[in-house]
Amino acid sequence: MENGSELSSFVSTTDLLAPASDDSEELYCGRRTSSPHEFFLFRIMFCYVNPGLSIFGFITNMMSLEILRRSGLQKHSNILLIGLVVADSMSLALTLNFGMIILEYGPRQFFI
Repeated sequence: MENGSELSSFVSTTDLLAPASDDSEELYCGRRTSSPHEFFLFRIMFCYVNPGLSIFGFITNMMSLEILRRSGLQKHSNILLIGLVVADSMSLALTLNFGMIILEYGPRQFFI
């Protein structure tokens, strides 16, 4: 029974959806931030840096896919590398936080 009480106390102290205890704290991506500078840093990372790196990675993946396609698919290593390029492109697309980008630059932001 002790393990159950330890687990419930752990869950209650690590609940990310619980309201902030202090009005100055904000919940951002599962992390409580009390500093506006830290909140601003998260917004820059998720809305500018991460999409920029993901777009750069996607473009370079497409270039390497074209190079591998031109060199031929007869070698097993080329087929494996193409699979790696496709998997990396998919993971780059999934790391983008589209919800935060839409919240920041919503559809109404473009038409005002």
